[in-house]
Amino acid sequence: MIADIAMAFAFQFLLGNLSIAVGISVGINLTGTNDQSGVFKEHKFLGA
Repeated sequence: MIADIAMAFAFQFLLGNLSIAVGISVGINLTGTNDQSGVFKEHKFLGA
């Protein structure tokens, strides 16, 4: 019983960290902090 609760807690903790990491990487890509995404944003603004 205690092991089941611990497993569920660890699983939710891992999922939470994964979603935070994905959110950070997506945020970096959207803001154009990464060089490649910045180039892609400029191309979008130029209409290419």
